[in-house]
Amino acid sequence: MDRKVTMEAIAGELGVSKSAVSKALNGKTDISRELRDTILHKAKELHYSKAPFYHILVLSAARYFGKNGSYYQQLVQMLQEALGALGHTCELRRISAEEEARGLTLSDGELFSADGLIVLGGLACERIEDLQALGLPLLLFDYYTNKLDIDWVTPNDYFNAYTLTDFLIARGHTEIGFCGNTRMTSGMQDRFLGYQKALLENGLLLHPEWVMNDRAESGRDIPLLLPDCLPTAYLCVCDKTAYRLVNVLAAAGIRVPEQVAVVTFDDSTYSRRCSPRLTTISVEKDQLINRCITLLLKKIRTDGYREHVFLSGQIRVRESC
Repeated sequence: MDRKVTMEAIAGELGVSKSAVSKALNGKTDISRELRDTILHKAKELHYSKAPFYHILVLSAARYFGKNGSYYQQLVQMLQEALGALGHTCELRRISAEEEARGLTLSDGELFSADGLIVLGGLACERIEDLQALGLPLLLFDYYTNKLDIDWVTPNDYFNAYTLTDFLIARGHTEIGFCGNTRMTSGMQDRFLGYQKALLENGLLLHPEWVMNDRAESGRDIPLLLPDCLPTAYLCVCDKTAYRLVNVLAAAGIRVPEQVAVVTFDDSTYSRRCSPRLTTISVEKDQLINRCITLLLKKIRTDGYREHVFLSGQIRVRESC
C-alpha cells in the first residue's frame, strides 16, 4: 500500500511551512496566488488525498457587485458562512467583462482546489459551457437557462411577479406600471413576464409609456423619468429601484400610496429604510442558501445527480400600497 501523503511531506518537498500548505489546500486567500498554485501543483503531483471537506468556487460577473455592496455580495457572504459551519470553504471569483466576452482565465490552483462550482447570476452561455467542460459538479444560483443541460437553484421570479401584480389587482388597481430594466438579467425578464401574465389574465392593458427603465445595460443607475400620465400603481424590479421611485414621486409632489402605490421584490434594507416602508415579495435568503448548498453537495457526492429548484416567495405587506 502506498504511504499516505501528508501536508508535512508537501511542505518538506517545497521548503515551505505546513501552515502555508494547509492554507493552500483549504482555499485560504492570505497567501500569494503564486505560492498557492505551487503548493497545489505539488500536492497533485504527489497524489495528495484531500479530506472529505470541500472547497467551493463561486463565479459571478463583476458587474453584479456595486461599490456599496449588493444583493449578490450578501449571498456570497451567507454561502461562505453556511459552508464554513459545515467545515467547507468557499471563495468568490469575480469575472471581468473582458473574461466574460473572450474566455475565463482560471489558474491551475483554482481548478485543482475546487470540488464544486457555483455560477451566481447570469454569465454568457459560452463561459458556462467552458466551466461545464472542466467536469466538476456545477450549478447555477439565482439564474437558469434551457440553452444548457445544467442544474439550478433560483427564486421563481415569474410566479412571484404574477402573484405581486395580482395582489395589486385584487386591491382595485387596473392601471399598473413596471419599473426596471427588462433585459438586465433573466430574473428581471421573468418579473416583467409575470407582470404581463397577470395583466393579460385580468383583461388589463400593458401601456408601454408606463414601463420605466431604471438602469443601463452596465448596471449603472439612470434617472427615473416619470410619464406625463401616471398609473395608480408600480411594480418595481427590486427594492432599491422602488426606493428611488418613491423619492422621485415625492419630489414631484406625488404621495405614496395615496396617489401611486409601489410594490417590489427582495425585502432588503431598502424596503425598511423607505418612507413609507415598501410592500415587497421575497424568498428567504437562508432558504435559497440551504437549497443551493444541499444540491451542490449531493452533486459532489453522487455521480449523475440532477435537480432544478424554483422557490416561491411571500409578500410582506407594508405601507407603500
